[in-house]
Amino acid sequence: MPQPLNRAAPRAGIAIGQHSLSQRPKLAELVAGTIGAWSYTELILGNLLSKMLGTSAPEAMAMYAAMGAFQPQMRALDAAAATAFADSDKDLYDATMFVVRRAAKQRHIFAHNVWATCPELPEALLLVEPSVLWQWVAAVSAYQLEQLKQPKGAATPMPLSVYQFDNSKVAVYRAEDFQNTIARINRAALYVTWLSFLTPHPGPEGDSIRRLLRSETEIRSALDRSSRDQTKQLSALPPMRVTTDVY
Repeated sequence: MPQPLNRAAPRAGIAIGQHSLSQRPKLAELVAGTIGAWSYTELILGNLLSKMLGTSAPEAMAMYAAMGAFQPQMRALDAAAATAFADSDKDLYDATMFVVRRAAKQRHIFAHNVWATCPELPEALLLVEPSVLWQWVAAVSAYQLEQLKQPKGAATPMPLSVYQFDNSKVAVYRAEDFQNTIARINRAALYVTWLSFLTPHPGPEGDSIRRLLRSETEIRSALDRSSRDQTKQLSALPPMRVTTDVY
């Protein structure tokens, strides 16, 4: 589990630039491994879509890829699953997709946030939330604009405040954190592969596949979560009104 920088190294500074990953080449390989693991998972999701729609894999993959973004792709899978799976298997579909969405979230964080380094933590890469960088870029731009207004040779040092970040929004990733993320994504792909055997018409191995999925800790946790959510929804319903009216 990555730590926020304000816990891992409270007084540390960070360096942001295009070369952060090249400064930690072994960790950069693990970042690439995460992206690669997710690409394979998307291939497995496309195969699941083809089985649910009863089309060839290339056609389904073309449809899946054409949707572009993750959320439309998941909505397409959910819509197909509503009729492709037996009612008794829909809880397993929902649980598997819950695990997939959690795995995808970590990949999206890697792809869309900004990498940085910290001299005090040579064994780690830092991941910075964009909101932190927006404030930083604005501060640097304001400083540079002021320098342009100054007479030539009258530049002033950049104020310390420009360098300051909210370190609680900077995550410290070590090799173990990347390895755990890759393993989580790979497990999600495996669960989807198993799930695909339950549609459109599971053979004799259907019961063994169901037992296999339900034996996995992440799937059981997702099933338990769904059960608790349903219980809360039922308990939130208003009580039935007892009446003796005759219609």
